[in-house]
Amino acid sequence: MQTFTIMNKLILILILLVGSEFSFAQSSFTLDIEPYSIDGLPNLHSYAFGQYDGKWLIVGGRTSENQEESSYLNYDILVIDPVHQEFWKHPLEWVYAEIDEPDHLAACHSSAFQEGEYLYIAGGFGYSSVTEVMGTFPFVTILNVKEIIADVIKDNPIGDHIVQFENEAFAIADGHLSKVNNELFLAGGYFLDSEFSNGGDLIIQKDNLNKVSKFLLQQDNNKIEDILLIDQITYADYFNEDHAVMAAQIFPDGTSGLTLFYNEKSEQKILPNWMNVFDFGYASFSSSEASLPVYHSTVIPVYDKTNKKMHTVFLGGCDEYMCDSDLQYSPTLVEKGDEFIRTEEGGISFDSYELDAYLNKGKDAQFIINPTIGVNDLPIVDLSLIEDEKQLIGYIYGGRTAPSPMFYANGETVDAATNQLFKVYLNRKEMKNFLGVNFPNETNQKYSINIPYK
Repeated sequence: MQTFTIMNKLILILILLVGSEFSFAQSSFTLDIEPYSIDGLPNLHSYAFGQYDGKWLIVGGRTSENQEESSYLNYDILVIDPVHQEFWKHPLEWVYAEIDEPDHLAACHSSAFQEGEYLYIAGGFGYSSVTEVMGTFPFVTILNVKEIIADVIKDNPIGDHIVQFENEAFAIADGHLSKVNNELFLAGGYFLDSEFSNGGDLIIQKDNLNKVSKFLLQQDNNKIEDILLIDQITYADYFNEDHAVMAAQIFPDGTSGLTLFYNEKSEQKILPNWMNVFDFGYASFSSSEASLPVYHSTVIPVYDKTNKKMHTVFLGGCDEYMCDSDLQYSPTLVEKGDEFIRTEEGGISFDSYELDAYLNKGKDAQFIINPTIGVNDLPIVDLSLIEDEKQLIGYIYGGRTAPSPMFYANGETVDAATNQLFKVYLNRKEMKNFLGVNFPNETNQKYSINIPYK
């Protein structure tokens, strides 16, 4: 019976993803990006964030005194009120949390997911005062966003609202964390470790992981007692790319998941590849007739529930990971949005549309969604909840002035952080479209599907 169920799911996915007509798709919306500011707001990138009651909790990441100097780890917990243009700092040394590794709260490039009042932060890269070296943290730290925001504003101790669990499978930087029912999923990313040479130089080792790890939360009276690794899927044979860009998705059958994107150079062309990760496996694809500037972009997922279309918008990105020389360092002018569109039938199209140009002072700026318009509490804009022709859907904050991080032997980086801030509006008026690309038919696409046994 188990085999029958898996085969039926496989057949359904093949029908949805391959057996339909691929049609031209235009967006039913566009985005307006408007500059905004908060006096004295810290320069920051690669941070984890949660939010409650209109305020943001910002944890970790990399900061810099200005936008010219190299960045360093952020040892302040921040609370930001974007509406009233205020922010508060709480130094990490004041946390007093009874956890094994307080330095995890200063990690950059960690994976984070918020459910209700709780923010889960997994892995990330930073310095450990316990091991006295830099590397990826094998921890997931869970913070009560509501209570910590209140305590930071009141300048109260916050240690009572933090718990931490250790597992080597969490030691991932630049991955993607999600939670379904009582399970955590951690996908993609890479492992970083370091040691000092005989000459005193810091040597950093980087290993691409190409896997999805599934964890079970053991609870007693709604209190998490432990987090156990229960399954892993390795997808390196079909999607071996450590610089993948990840986005939350709603798939054609209505379930939520994740899509990883990367670009491959073939015969002087940059071709997009992507892989869908769902609860029991993954499927990888590529296109031969389109391009998608995914690297170092700001990613904004939008789901059209009425037409059952999943839009993934990329702003200010590059076709290649290190970017062209003229795009590598900020500022750059962003004049268009690029879309990856998935239809109810499983068809895929690529689209670009004009934006009112805005100045992007840093790559990898993060989109912070207005949680009241999210799909099932996911960081995906629900188009059906947009009631006005033009409505605020969130903000863009931070960024770094050079792609990578590019770590050298002495542990320094050559990037700086920026405090750029934008309001993001979704506009439902007719857009100015100037490029649409049909996905090739099934004879021109390549794909592979893996369904692991449970």
